[in-house]
Amino acid sequence: MGYQLKAMGLWVSTSLFLGAGVITGVLFVYGFDALIDAGFDFFTALSIVGLSSFLLLGITAAVLYRREGHVYTWQALKTRLRLKPMTGRAWLYTAIAYVVVLASYLGLLFTVRIYAEYFPLPQWYRIPADVSVVGAYGMILSRTLLVTVNVLCEEFLWRGYILPRQELAHGKHTWWIHGTQWACYHLFKPWEFLMLWPGCLAYGWVCTKTQSTTPGIILHFGLNGLGIVMVTLAVFGIIS
Repeated sequence: MGYQLKAMGLWVSTSLFLGAGVITGVLFVYGFDALIDAGFDFFTALSIVGLSSFLLLGITAAVLYRREGHVYTWQALKTRLRLKPMTGRAWLYTAIAYVVVLASYLGLLFTVRIYAEYFPLPQWYRIPADVSVVGAYGMILSRTLLVTVNVLCEEFLWRGYILPRQELAHGKHTWWIHGTQWACYHLFKPWEFLMLWPGCLAYGWVCTKTQSTTPGIILHFGLNGLGIVMVTLAVFGIIS
């Protein structure tokens, strides 16, 4: 009690975003290939790399949280990470952000094809044509675990820990600074940058607008959860 939140300047926050992006990129670019060479199949290798990168973000959030002097109780976590109940206003803003994220991602999907015309996409991004997931029911559980770890670890670090401190430094400009930094975190897959940037801004906007991390968690689950739906449909042979 009595802890006063300190502002986080641009250089510190940028270093955290870009540093995490570099580590994630190394894991995907080199870690994935190493696992394939070691005999792991495509989806297992991708799951291991993804879980490793997201857990590192969660560990970073936990360490930074503790270094501020907080204890690991639900009340302390809820207060510091701004895990607030959703209000009608928060649901409205979250719905607006969801439309922006989904529309920008799908509307700018063509930029990936343009990128691929000039630069090869890495092996970890391309599902092999001869790989079938029909009947691989364990993939549904694996994907659900991956999405859950992804959402919670990212939201606790970016929107829960970093964003409130950025607000003290940048005020009304926080949402676009934060959103742009988060988009830059994804530069390990530059072909998706234009697709992700508007959505990243929407995350920053909705969480600063509501002063809560909860809309970010709901938004993230609502979007990444579509991947669970697609995997489930593929496992049951409904789509290929």
